[in-house]
This record gives sequence, C-alpha cells and structure tokens, in this order.
Amino acid sequence: RSLKHSGDAFLFWSFLCSYIRQDFTKKSEKSPEEISLVQAVYIAEYLNNYYKSKAQQDLQRETALKNLDLCFQKPPYYFDMETISRFSDSRGVPLLGQYQNTDLDSFIKEKTNEAGFDSLPYLVVFRTEKGNRYFVLKEKIIPLIVRLCNESRKIIKDVLTHEWYQMLSSYRQNETMKNQAEFEKKIESLCRTSTPILYSILNASFISLLALETNGSDSEAPNGFKMFDHGRLLSYSELLMLNRQQLLTDTRILLPFWFTIPIISSIIAFFRRPRRKKAQAPKAPQASAEKTILVPNPALVPKQRKAELKIAAMQIEKRLIPAGSTLETEIAAQLELWNRTLDPQVKMNLTEDVNSLIRDYIRRILKTIKASTFDIARVENLSNTLVDTPNLMKIKNRDALLAYVKLYILDLIKNIN
Repeated sequence: RSLKHSGDAFLFWSFLCSYIRQDFTKKSEKSPEEISLVQAVYIAEYLNNYYKSKAQQDLQRETALKNLDLCFQKPPYYFDMETISRFSDSRGVPLLGQYQNTDLDSFIKEKTNEAGFDSLPYLVVFRTEKGNRYFVLKEKIIPLIVRLCNESRKIIKDVLTHEWYQMLSSYRQNETMKNQAEFEKKIESLCRTSTPILYSILNASFISLLALETNGSDSEAPNGFKMFDHGRLLSYSELLMLNRQQLLTDTRILLPFWFTIPIISSIIAFFRRPRRKKAQAPKAPQASAEKTILVPNPALVPKQRKAELKIAAMQIEKRLIPAGSTLETEIAAQLELWNRTLDPQVKMNLTEDVNSLIRDYIRRILKTIKASTFDIARVENLSNTLVDTPNLMKIKNRDALLAYVKLYILDLIKNIN
C-alpha cells in the first residue's frame, strides 16, 4: 500500500533499494535474516517498477485526454467519430494509442451526459439528414453557427441572384420575389441542400436549450451576431443577413441598361413575356413563329458562359503554371507530394475519393460561378473551403493538397461540357 500510494516517491524507493542491495552484494556469506532482507528488496523493487510504470501510463492517458479536449476547440469545431479517432497531439502522434478505445468511449459518454435536465452537456451531438453523427463543444456552438452562416450567405445569395436574374431577363417573376414567406421557404430549402451541417444544427433539439442558457441575449456571439429574439431562433434570412428587397435590387442592377427605361422595357416585355394561350386563336401558328424568333434560345446562354469560364481558367493557368510545364504535369507532381501512400490500390482509391469530392463540389456551385469573377482569388477561396472540410483535413500535407485542389479545379473548368 505504501508503494502503491507513494505518489512521486518512486525515485526515492529505487535508490534506497539499490543501495541496500549493493551493500549486501559485497558479502560472500549472508545470514538468513540478510537473505530475507535482500529478497524483500527485490520484491520492493519489482512493485516499485510496476506502480511507477502504471503511474506513467495513467499520466500519459490523462495528458492525452486533455489534448483530446483541446482538439474539440479547433476548427471546424464539429467532428464525427472517425475524425475523433484520428486526433493527434502537437507532435503529430495519434492520441488513440496513448489511451484505449474504452477510454475514448468513456470520455465521450461522460462529456455528453454531464448536464442537468434543463442545461446542455459539455459535448453536444447532432445528426444530419443522412444519419451522420457529429460532436461539438457547447461553447463552440454559436461560433460554429456564425462561421457557417458567413460561409453559406455568399453561396445562397449567388444561387438566388442567378435564378432571379434569369427570370427577370425573361420578364418573369415568382413568389419568392414578392412574398416574404415564400422567400423564407426558398432560403431554408437552399440551406438544406447546400449547407446540410448548418441546417442540421439549426434544427437540432439542443437549440431551444441553448436559447435558455444564453437568455436570448447572444452575449457569447462574436461581432454582435444575433441568433435569438426573446428566446426564439431568428429566421433564415435574418441569420444569413439576406434582405429580399435588397437582393432584388442588386439583381436588377445586373440587368442591361434598357431594363431600367420603362418605355423600352415595356415594349420588349410585351413581345417577350410568356402569354397564355387563348381558346380560339386563328393565327396561333404565326404567333408561335413570331415568339420563336423574338425569344432567345436559353440553351445558348449556358454554352456562352461555359466558354467564358474556359477562357478565364486558361488565363489563370498561365499565371499559376511555370514556364515549360503543363497543367497535367503540375497536377501529377502535387499528387505525389500529398498522397504518399505506398500501397498502389489504396493510393488510387484515396486519389479518386478526393477527386470525387472536388468534382461534386464544383458541379454543385458551377451555376453560381461567373467568368467576370472567376480569378485566382476565387480559385483560392474555393480550394480553401474544400481543404478545410472534415474529410480532407485528415490529410497531413495541407500545402501540397491545396495546390493540387487549385490545379484540379482549373482542369475541371477547362474541360466542362
């Protein structure tokens, strides 16, 4: 019991036993009492080494669990179990191994349950519509929502602007432009599809408790970001700072100048606005022919925009690719830098997973990309967004991966059909 609870006295016991053993080793003949004493010293040394090793393991486990807690405080703030099991310390050594799976399960269980009936636990859990489960610290919920709202605002705004621009160009309007309730439904629908993490958090069961704990004051929100109004979660348009009237005004500014001249726009709208078919129209074929001539083919617009995007991508390529090299060569070089897996099959699978993630992301936002704004800064912004996703954050060589993502995005834009 003395050795087991000796605390930091292991070094004292080690030296004491060593000195006693050295004194009696010099004697060629030992009495029974001295032999018993030496045997007791060996037993004491064994127990001392055992409890010392156990104390070191406990200390290592406690330190690793503290580092685990610190990892939850780093971006992107939300993590699934696979990502948590890959956490590492400041030296890059995986934490799983410094503690056991049972220790990790106990930590997660304890942190997600240590709360009262009307308060949030230290670690909260939410699920996406696809069933993926994520963990986030209670103190990081509001900063996470702020960051996701800032990222989602531009995406949703670009989608709405592009959709409204196409409609206004054809002298048409829909309910989202006129009705605030329909506008809110549209934003919620876009948030659900484009930013599922934000949508899942805002619809999680712990949001109501979060409002109670903050008293609806949002005192913990950075930069004065407001989430609640008297304990009620604000609407999607307020959280994303999207004003329907302002957005409609900004979209109209993008239209050609003759749309702002009432007389000219009315004349053009008279011919180009879709009309209802009458029950008896003897000159219907002529009207149809006239409409076909006056209304531009909408299929030509995407082709023209894609051609402009290809030209912009080639201009960016000239600035990024060194003289004497090619885009394909640089992509292959950066691939070898970030994907150093020795197994050929595993390497090929990892490359295809990353490429698929990039393709899906570009395919999703391709409708919002304009040739006039597609420059190196936009490519870097897209690349940083991709590299900071939980799936790609597992890859260690971030700089090489970031360069690879930039080049691969250019290659996709150059070859769009």
